[in-house]
Amino acid sequence: MESSVYHIQSLALRPFVQYVLFNYAKKSTSKQRVTSLPNSNFCLGITKGKELFKTEEGLAFRPKQGLGTYLSGLYTEPHVFCCTEELDEICIDFTLAGYHRFFATPPAIYLFSEDLLSPNFGPQAEAFFDHLFGIEDHYVRGLGIEQFLLFRMRANVREVPAYLHVFTSCAPLSTVSSLAGKLQYSERKLQRLCAKELAVSPKQLLRILRFRNLLDVLGNSVGGNINWEVLAYDNGYFDYSHLHRDFQQLTGRSPVMFSKDSRKIDATVTVCLE
Repeated sequence: MESSVYHIQSLALRPFVQYVLFNYAKKSTSKQRVTSLPNSNFCLGITKGKELFKTEEGLAFRPKQGLGTYLSGLYTEPHVFCCTEELDEICIDFTLAGYHRFFATPPAIYLFSEDLLSPNFGPQAEAFFDHLFGIEDHYVRGLGIEQFLLFRMRANVREVPAYLHVFTSCAPLSTVSSLAGKLQYSERKLQRLCAKELAVSPKQLLRILRFRNLLDVLGNSVGGNINWEVLAYDNGYFDYSHLHRDFQQLTGRSPVMFSKDSRKIDATVTVCLE
């Protein structure tokens, strides 16, 4: 399986969409396992002639007429995708504010086998994406998706609460109490908001944000020598044991094994390959 990333060009759209990821395999291959890592976004996955479903080994695709869609939210454990067949997949990754801006569907960790296009993007959405799969150039596809989302923004004006932008910009050292104080909310109100808008607790949200910040720091590290103790203290972990435990739970790997197995797609999306 190969992948490429389209970077959003419109300044108006960037607060709402992180990027568009294209995954593709032109012919059947030996089984490949790709581990997707917890992230601070909501991913709308769209495939043609396939749908995603859950198996004992992880997530896999099976034949389906027409378009298949799924939604992944803020999960706190690694998700393994098993790919053995031809695949053409579009993944649009929305920020926390972007999910509220575009979606009427309540947030969830995963939604399978539901029509996510028409209820959230209008009756023309399915025909638009069906046409898009006929375009092989991924950059042209990305431009089309960007223009389609900008059109939807103009056609369906929806105010985004300021607290969603605050969630996205949290510092890695934030605590639940400091986040509640920044928003001038009680911790109980913050708990309710996170459950309603994100389907996770404030503690889970901050854990994911801290982990993603650490991945960015690792991506910018020069050379192969990593001082994990220093990284732990500098990025909001109590000590290396705390960082190691989080890595094991969020990636399924120790920090050292993660360094060996991870791959960055177009300097943007981090996954692990087996």
